[in-house]
Amino acid sequence: MNNAVYISDHFLSSGETTIRDVENNVIGYLDLKSMFKSGVSVLDVNRATLASGKFKFFLINGLF
Repeated sequence: MNNAVYISDHFLSSGETTIRDVENNVIGYLDLKSMFKSGVSVLDVNRATLASGKFKFFLINGLF
């Protein structure tokens, strides 16, 4: 059984990006609330929130 997931490289922009399994099926979404805030949510395929939280701090090339 392969438990790998793949997330598109949209970490420096706000909004949703897909989470896919090894067969490229969409299995959920990662929602970065804002580029300048630390909120993030993991959503299922129906966009119901499975988990949410905040990073303790957010660094972009040492600027923050």
